[in-house]
Amino acid sequence: MEALKRRTIFLILFCALLTASLVGGISIMTANGILRQQSDEALQLRCQNSSMELNTTLGSIRRSVEVLYNQSYQAMGEDRALLHDPAAARAHSRYMYNILLAQAQNTSGCIAAYIRYNPDLGEDGLFLVRDFSDRFVPYEVTDIRKYAPDDREHVGWYYEPIRAGHGIWMAPYYNKNLQKYLISYVMPIVVEQQVVGIVGMDIEFSYLEQLVRNISVYSTGYASLVYKDCVIVHRDFPLYGRLSEIDMEHGTELRLVVDRLSVAEDGTTEYVYAGEKKKCASTKLDNGMRLLLCASQDEIYEASHALLLKLGAVIFCAVVLMAVLVHWGVGKLVQ
Repeated sequence: MEALKRRTIFLILFCALLTASLVGGISIMTANGILRQQSDEALQLRCQNSSMELNTTLGSIRRSVEVLYNQSYQAMGEDRALLHDPAAARAHSRYMYNILLAQAQNTSGCIAAYIRYNPDLGEDGLFLVRDFSDRFVPYEVTDIRKYAPDDREHVGWYYEPIRAGHGIWMAPYYNKNLQKYLISYVMPIVVEQQVVGIVGMDIEFSYLEQLVRNISVYSTGYASLVYKDCVIVHRDFPLYGRLSEIDMEHGTELRLVVDRLSVAEDGTTEYVYAGEKKKCASTKLDNGMRLLLCASQDEIYEASHALLLKLGAVIFCAVVLMAVLVHWGVGKLVQ
């Protein structure tokens, strides 16, 4: 009889503990999945929020150029006299000056605004540049005819949108006319299949670069910009360096991330670098660049791990307490 009592107590206690352990284990696993998903979503949300500030600047530039394009097109008149009359082209340029100046002054991040005409029309155009007093002043225009169409650093801003046939964002490039790294949005003006010219605005790249470098990604994480196979902004690399030209010691991690992102578009991806598990969130900007936020998974999931430890401790205490109570209660019944 005593043996039967002990077996009964043991069976009841074992079933209770097993049930409590299974419930606790399932609870921890479920909570871990939810918390990790929330942490991933928080990282991606941080990436998207950061991209909004960058896209605000890019969108402001693009909309201003579209306004200039529309104003320029309307100012030509129905007769399109500037296509064959240099005097009409010069009149069009004078008319556009105040419009160009107003758009430049009211566009955040703009460092230069311009309307350039086809050299065959007999008018160079306008080139306004922000000076040290934060005013836009006329600047010497580049003689387009002096440079080959493939000379990107001097006249890429003119030929590239004309070849594309629509408004384009130019990737960061060194402009030898201003001796600055720029990003440009440029639209071609084409009337009756004849190239009239282009309108565009430039952003000094350091403006966007500073926005990216100011993004906080936990304590050891970082933000970077990439464009195709080029690193645009990174804490360890020089401006606009190609991945293939970055030394392997520092470039391996970024190559790993970019390779994974070639498969996964916006979202998060995880990888292991130097024995450390990491996570990267990415989103595409309006100009085709990709913003990356990379950080250690230990940092990303730090709050989740702390909460899981607390939950595990609570479940463990509950199991122990249940075991004690079941043992006590069964013992009373057997007596």
